[in-house]
Amino acid sequence: MRWWTVLAGVGTLLAVAGAQIQMAPVRESEPNDSFGAPQVIGTSLNSQRGCVVWNAQITPQGDRDFYQITISQQGVYSLRVDSNRDPVMTLYNASGEILGSAASGGNPNVPNGNAPGLTLTLSSGTYIVEVAYRFNIGLCRYALRVFPGTQAPDTDPTEPNNSFDEAFGLGSFTGGELISPTFGFLSYGGGDVDIYRFKVSGSASYLRIRTETYVDTAIEVHTSTGEIFSNDDSDWDTLNGGASEVVIPNASAGTYFVVVRGFGTWGGYYRLRVLAELPTEVVLIDGETTFRLRDLQGSPFRSLLNNTDWLVAGRDHLYQLGWWFRREGTDTQEQALASLYSFEQEAANRATLIYNEGGLIIATTYSLRGEGAERATLRIDALVLNFNFEPQRVHLFHYFDPDIGQNHTNTATSAGERLRFEAPNNDFCYLTPLNPPTFWEVQGWSATLDRLLDGEPTQLVNGSLPFTGDVAGAFQWVLLLEPFTWRRITLHYAVNTETLALLADVNQDGCVDDADLLEVLFAFGNATFAPVDVNGDGIVDDADLLEVLFAFGRGCG
Repeated sequence: MRWWTVLAGVGTLLAVAGAQIQMAPVRESEPNDSFGAPQVIGTSLNSQRGCVVWNAQITPQGDRDFYQITISQQGVYSLRVDSNRDPVMTLYNASGEILGSAASGGNPNVPNGNAPGLTLTLSSGTYIVEVAYRFNIGLCRYALRVFPGTQAPDTDPTEPNNSFDEAFGLGSFTGGELISPTFGFLSYGGGDVDIYRFKVSGSASYLRIRTETYVDTAIEVHTSTGEIFSNDDSDWDTLNGGASEVVIPNASAGTYFVVVRGFGTWGGYYRLRVLAELPTEVVLIDGETTFRLRDLQGSPFRSLLNNTDWLVAGRDHLYQLGWWFRREGTDTQEQALASLYSFEQEAANRATLIYNEGGLIIATTYSLRGEGAERATLRIDALVLNFNFEPQRVHLFHYFDPDIGQNHTNTATSAGERLRFEAPNNDFCYLTPLNPPTFWEVQGWSATLDRLLDGEPTQLVNGSLPFTGDVAGAFQWVLLLEPFTWRRITLHYAVNTETLALLADVNQDGCVDDADLLEVLFAFGNATFAPVDVNGDGIVDDADLLEVLFAFGRGCG
């Protein structure tokens, strides 16, 4: 299971309704430190729906968290704070009148007598819940649950995952952090086991598997070589000494299993985190061609100068390329991809980098293919996902600065839907945007780059060709993304070859043939963002099959 399948799965989990009362998962969002400015929980609560703020914390000392909830149906409701320390809870009506307060007791679901709970009859309306530490002197992790009735919902959307055969797949990676479901859950009262599976592609440095929670957990990690590492309590988390962590300094390639248990009668919400060191450089090799990408993370306002090499038969053809973005209403200028979250090098000639830019997930996959005789292609797929609850209008920029044949001076011309760059020594390169950009421009270095870095919003101006000089430029796409939707943008570079850029060429061998058709058939019905989803709608179906059939034979000579 690759990263794009996991992303599809995470979106599915967000919409899963349990067989019991549905508990809407909510992440704590600071600042929420006063009655007048609480965190608003948008889901209204009734006899069939509750909510859980599942990954909250009291930190720093003296922190107080306020949440606004809306009850749409009168009835009996329970409010419970799960923690292994000593929090207190107060419920107010909209006018600030205290309706109830609990400093200990009232929460039968966790084996901690200091965990507070309230059960009250509430009318329809708006209420404020405050969570703090007793006497404001401590720190803790906690979950706040509000649900109808008195019987706590006990549902885990990742179940069944109680055996190795049923292990929940987290995907594969080489560095950074695996994108995992929003939360894990161990049944109250103890005895539950959750088993996860992930793959290390290549090898991972300083692999860390840990639980982030208020629950007292214990974990086992079964490695690809048959070793078993276990841990009960660790010191990685200052907010919970009962959290667990296993560290493997040099993790070999293969499949790993993680077994998570609650100690004793502990149960509740947790997050499983799987992390490894991120690279400082990506190197792809295929035959006699090598692609290097540097400056992978850092300031969003860095220039990315000289961050790329593309060597074909010993000659370098790229000086710089990169991605910038701007969200209307949020960003006042363009930002380079900066917050590298996860990395996977699944083969010597293919790698994926995943960035999390404030809930905007941008994943870039680079696929290199050598064709011999000084010819090569580079395909880049950029997947942009809106993991926010509000629509986002995103301006996405791909910047390019080719030095074809190691020459600063190139001539840029239009070749239909492609740009063609030609060097004085007759080396050439086609650049094809398979998704037509909203705007584009080609100018002399560094005019376009300066505009991306000048602190002002940029809109490219469609230029005119041919142009001769130190060629550089960019494509700009304007994407309107509803919550939890995505767009895939594909680019194709081709040095000294007429190989066509074809989305239907699933295996990227330059020819749409039986092999591509079989890849679509074998993946039919799967939710994925991979190239086998030819039309980029997130599922492999009849439309993708037709795309391959209509393009069958193209590029095959």
